[in-house]
Amino acid sequence: MGSTIMKKIIRLQIENPKSLDPIYGIDTVSGDIINACYDRLFHFENDHFEPLLLEEYFSNGRSIYCKLKKEVLFSNNKECTSDHVVTSLKRCITKCEKIKTYIHEDIHTTDIQRVDSHVLKINTKMQLKDFVKIFSSNATSIVNLIDYNENFFKRNTCGTGPYVFSSYKNNTLRLIKHLNWWGKEELLDEIVIISNYNYEILKRMFLEGEADIMYALPSDVGSFINKRNIRVEYFPSLDTCCFVLNQASGRLRDYELRRFICNIVNKKEIVDSIHRENIYDLNCVIPAGLGYSYNKCNGSIFDSGKMMCKTTNDDKPIKILSVNGLNDAEVMCQNLKEQLYKYGINSHICSLDFNSYCDEFDKGKFDIAFLSWAVDIVDPIGYLYDFYHSKGEVSRAIRYNNKKIDQMIESNKSNNFDSIIQKAESEHLYIWLYQGNNLKIYKNRIIKLKHSLMDGDYSFRHIRVKS
Repeated sequence: MGSTIMKKIIRLQIENPKSLDPIYGIDTVSGDIINACYDRLFHFENDHFEPLLLEEYFSNGRSIYCKLKKEVLFSNNKECTSDHVVTSLKRCITKCEKIKTYIHEDIHTTDIQRVDSHVLKINTKMQLKDFVKIFSSNATSIVNLIDYNENFFKRNTCGTGPYVFSSYKNNTLRLIKHLNWWGKEELLDEIVIISNYNYEILKRMFLEGEADIMYALPSDVGSFINKRNIRVEYFPSLDTCCFVLNQASGRLRDYELRRFICNIVNKKEIVDSIHRENIYDLNCVIPAGLGYSYNKCNGSIFDSGKMMCKTTNDDKPIKILSVNGLNDAEVMCQNLKEQLYKYGINSHICSLDFNSYCDEFDKGKFDIAFLSWAVDIVDPIGYLYDFYHSKGEVSRAIRYNNKKIDQMIESNKSNNFDSIIQKAESEHLYIWLYQGNNLKIYKNRIIKLKHSLMDGDYSFRHIRVKS
């Protein structure tokens, strides 16, 4: 009998995942793995939201009823029941700050109730469309908390998704297929993810045929075009790139200094420095592509000489936080540093590995930080939450708190977008750079590579290889 050829792919990237726990692994790298190993009640597929673990669902205006698919197994071969879903959702809305912000007071743990082994109801007056969006987020993934405790999920997985975490050693993470996955599609046998902050090493490995997919610098695309068996493609993305100004830091507590920095920085010069193609202007905090257009407000320019004298009296340099190995970030941070120096503002760049960067950012240990960001809910209100709501991921890091803006966001009305942005931007907490296109470089043997606005990177759920 002939032996079966093992189907696997090797992915190269600069970062390691921060956590494999859905409620904590909110970065893109962690999210790609979580999305492959876990399912949610809903997912964003074919440019719209669809049920994933649900057979059917409906709302009677007071409660939302969810009927689970049967014979859906976790990776430890235990069936997923309403008990698992209730436990997972209660944990999520209790411990995940992002989800707590989205649901406000609309759902409490006592509102999530088991009806029978495959039916649960959630008492809420939340509109069904908003419920679907929120519970398609990676953070709401269903985990097997009945058989495992919370600590297990930091470095392991037990979900109903197509893949299972296998091992992590020497910056190499392996996923293997879930042998009893409920889906009908044929899976890869193994996904190998190799991380290295040295871009040239990754590039050499890819060009010499040691990998199938890689993170590549957009400015280095010429190294891959017209190479045999290599495909280069651009995909639209909702990634927002900006500099974040921390009003909780010593230097930038000064509103006038924040305002001054936002006004003197030449955005075009910074963007041009990375020689990146296919960059789109932002609609302020809400990227193009969400069916919303806003003519952003530009802060008024004032006497720079007066501020220049003020800033030179304080020799303590401003800390600019960057990501080691992310070329775009390093180049743009250097350009920002040079621009600030022209106006008498000294700064230094702190370039950290990805996980350390995430920790420093979350703790607000910076004055200015480079940030590439995409929310995991395709909805303009999601971006407003993250950047302007006091409980939002970015707002918490920079201690931004405005109760009036919180109330405006929580009203969830699209006709408030302009007012929210204008009011918040008057406080000069961000330097908006661009909305990027996603660059994907992979070998011809890769097939069924899918992309959506919600999927900022490769979706391991869909990737297959030629026989």
